[in-house]
Amino acid sequence: MKKTISVVLCVLLLAFSIVPAFASGSTKYYYDGSWHSYNLPPISLIVNGQSVQSSVPPILLNNSTLVPARAVFEKMGAKVTWDSQKSQVGVALGATSVLLTINNQNAAVNGKTVKMPIPAKIINSSTMIPVRFVAESLGMNVDWESDKRIVSIAQTSQDTVISSITGSLNGSRYRVTVNADSPIQGYSKTEINDYPRLAIDIDNALFKCPSDQINLNSTYAYRVRASQYDTNPNVTRVVVDLRQWTSYTISQSSDKKQLFIDFSNDPAVVSTINITNSDMQDVINVNMSSGRQADISTTSAGKTVVTIPLATLGSVQRSLLSNGRFLKGVECQQTDATTVQLTLDTSSEASLLKIDDSSSGTTISLVSPNSTNISYTGSGYSELAIRSSVINTNYFEYRYKTEGNKFTLTMPSDAVGIGTGRMLVYDNYINYIDFKPNGSMTDIVINGKSPVDYRVNTVEDNSVLAVDVLAPNPASQPTSGLAQLNPAMRGKVVVVDPGHGGTETGAIYGQICEKDINLDIATRLWTLLKNAGVDAQMTRQGDQTVGLYERTDFAEKLNASLFISVHNNSGDPGDRGTMALFYPSPYNPAFGISSERFAQLAEQELLNRLGTANDGLWKRPGLAVLNSTDIPAIISESAYLSDSSDRQKLMTDSFRQSIAEALYNTVIRALNEIAQNTNVSIPVLNQTTDQSRNISGFIAPAVSLSKCDYSSNGIDLTVPYDFSIKLDSNKQVQGSATLDSQRMEARQVLFSQLDADTVDRVMNVLAGLKDTTSVLTSADLGNSVYSIWVDSNSGAGTAMVYIKKR
Repeated sequence: MKKTISVVLCVLLLAFSIVPAFASGSTKYYYDGSWHSYNLPPISLIVNGQSVQSSVPPILLNNSTLVPARAVFEKMGAKVTWDSQKSQVGVALGATSVLLTINNQNAAVNGKTVKMPIPAKIINSSTMIPVRFVAESLGMNVDWESDKRIVSIAQTSQDTVISSITGSLNGSRYRVTVNADSPIQGYSKTEINDYPRLAIDIDNALFKCPSDQINLNSTYAYRVRASQYDTNPNVTRVVVDLRQWTSYTISQSSDKKQLFIDFSNDPAVVSTINITNSDMQDVINVNMSSGRQADISTTSAGKTVVTIPLATLGSVQRSLLSNGRFLKGVECQQTDATTVQLTLDTSSEASLLKIDDSSSGTTISLVSPNSTNISYTGSGYSELAIRSSVINTNYFEYRYKTEGNKFTLTMPSDAVGIGTGRMLVYDNYINYIDFKPNGSMTDIVINGKSPVDYRVNTVEDNSVLAVDVLAPNPASQPTSGLAQLNPAMRGKVVVVDPGHGGTETGAIYGQICEKDINLDIATRLWTLLKNAGVDAQMTRQGDQTVGLYERTDFAEKLNASLFISVHNNSGDPGDRGTMALFYPSPYNPAFGISSERFAQLAEQELLNRLGTANDGLWKRPGLAVLNSTDIPAIISESAYLSDSSDRQKLMTDSFRQSIAEALYNTVIRALNEIAQNTNVSIPVLNQTTDQSRNISGFIAPAVSLSKCDYSSNGIDLTVPYDFSIKLDSNKQVQGSATLDSQRMEARQVLFSQLDADTVDRVMNVLAGLKDTTSVLTSADLGNSVYSIWVDSNSGAGTAMVYIKKR
């Protein structure tokens, strides 16, 4: 009987611990460490049309309604998780996840920080979360009837699941089929001309295909890529990469569960070709029965060729003359059954060749580049100048990358304003320059004769972006080994910033979280820098949330020489590789290096060591960790977590170590350039006339070597260095003396053989170091290694040598 009563009492106590207490007509709730009176009428909860009862009913605090997490969202099919150590509740549905921390107004929606009107709370032992914020983040509808005090939550129309994508050949047509598990509610298409590509966005669709890309064996399309393009609402994007533009139709099956994209190779017929000339341009009009996208190329003889795919020549004239400024004539030919080729005979004057495609044909224009906002100078040195009449070049983003003989600069199209075209150059460095639309951007591709370095800077009050061609690029070869720090830069502060952290998770793929990868790489980098003598500091050493401005404030307070933020990337299907981001601040002599140059070094080192794809250098003036400090600062994006190949590499210790080593070389090279640009030198030890002094543990008397010739390979020997030198049994210097790797770059200083008198003096010094006898034997000399400190400031033509047995 006692046992039964005990159980009943436990149950009653548990019930009273979670049920609101009533006193004097009000309800009491326990949260934030104390009891609170609640005098408002009760709130009813309706989920998908059904009433929901919970141990703690909905509560209105600060004009926001809090509801029990599990009771509401698990009923709607969401997954609710609780992390007691971090006091975090997670709610996930479809492709959207919401992470809330108790008593913290900042929530993470798919890894992005969003501020809520009220934080989640523990009320009477129940986890209560703001219903409108969470429900709407998950794509649900929330309604509040104030007169009836009813909060209603309803899911929107059920998302379609895209389950597979296939390709098949049907006669003269090739079909790409998108399969869904329920009717596709709607879609839109976008033509992207740069490759070309056809993008189709499917409304209210979740991407659940086994692979994010398939290769097609087709003359029309060679690949299909797909991904979850957007959430809330969910949108799946399907991108068809075409070999060339062709006719296509989009349709759906009768049950709307399939979307068909059919491509045809019906050729367009060229009906007429005519040429018009003016002082500023020559124009070739190619009229066709339907539009085709033309392509520009060059022949080995330097001729410019325009190729029109899926077209046939009708009864047009095959040879046309022109009396224009840039165009002398055009030769037309049918190179195969469905390809038309126009060979342009152009003058030697630089011109910009532009192609405009339409449904009625193609227009080819050769214009003076100086009549647009693009100009090119090829005399003495080569420079491409892009004048932005729309916006100041300091306030828009651009990127650039170098691959082989090509240099690509990507800018907003409205800043370039010239559309598609090719500038014909053919000077000592450049063959031609292509201008290719890329969505809202324009790719400017400089096609060089050989690999060269390029410098991008702004001139004329930032209204012109100038691309200068420099000397042939010597840094195109991969690096090997780890760079050595100039001793003058020992103790310099470098801030290593592991991107994200705490509630800022960064990109998440399965169990892989970017903030953890970033911290691992940054810690490896920190260790390497510390071992090299750099005063490396980290903005976080664990899983903490660090504000964007806190990171750069930390670097400013330490008076850091460099700031490097370690990140990894996430993007669309097909995006992969390495990029570096920088703020385009002008070069400041006080720092000795610009952020742009720092980013160039990072991109070089990462590409050379990792072998990843080159995703370019990006000018990012809008990022707080870059624009909030004058310290040379960059963000490294070593690889893409969203790409399966890059992601698998990032999961290995060896790849993350390689990233750390590449970033280590980046920092060391940058510090060494700072030393060179700011004329920093190693502090010279206090000079005295005492011929027997202690210098950093060197306990030998000095000897003056007036005939000690040496070659320093560019190293300034007016300051102290640590050498090893070995004498053979014949009292001759053996080979070379190698710099101590702990104090100096791995270079060699070569000594000539010393004359007998000088060797005797050295021998006497060595003898003075031996404790047991005053004379060194030949055997002793043959097997002993000594350190010497060289001071050539002791007088013209002499070098003071201090020697220590190792």
